[in-house]
Amino acid sequence: MPLRTAESELADLSKNISQLQTESGVHTEKDGQFLGELSNLASRAEQWISGYGLRFTAAEAYSQLLSKNLYELVESPIPGVQSPSEFMDRCFQPAMGTCIWTQRRLKELSDRISRTTQTLRTRIEFVNEEQTQKLLASMDRRARLQLRLQETVESLSVLVLTCYAVSLLAYVAKGGKEAGFAIHPEIVAAIAAPVVAIIFLFISKRRRKRISEMGKSL
Repeated sequence: MPLRTAESELADLSKNISQLQTESGVHTEKDGQFLGELSNLASRAEQWISGYGLRFTAAEAYSQLLSKNLYELVESPIPGVQSPSEFMDRCFQPAMGTCIWTQRRLKELSDRISRTTQTLRTRIEFVNEEQTQKLLASMDRRARLQLRLQETVESLSVLVLTCYAVSLLAYVAKGGKEAGFAIHPEIVAAIAAPVVAIIFLFISKRRRKRISEMGKSL
């Protein structure tokens, strides 16, 4: 029976999804496979409901009309002859019970598929959110590492620029000494080195502060 097969498939899917939730890690392929199977089941169930729902409803309406007519009918018992009410109770009502039960099973199957699909979608959304959080954390770590690397490069740049500027001042001082001025290039370089380094450090900090403020304003 197709309905019983569909119910069995849904039970197996629900069991597999429950087992998957207990496993650690990401199972994107399995999640997609389960979602596809659930969509196939939902499509089949809706097809059955659309195809047979109207017939079940018409049969139920006919049963109510028939019961009303039998109630209004004044029956006189005839020995050895089965009355219409007895015939309907023995043959017709079991068939109507089967129709009503089948209709209920179809509705319950559709509801169970919807709940299982929602559970699986919730799991997929949770996994995606977890992956997004990990990706953002990784990007934050990379940004911090890049910032530290940039600060290291800037510190080295300050050192290089300081050495270059002090060398230029020492070169100028040597020229002044050769011109007859009472200048000691070594003393000039010793005094200028910390001053130049402080100036470059101040410029570097102002630059980093400006970049940080621009990043916060975005």
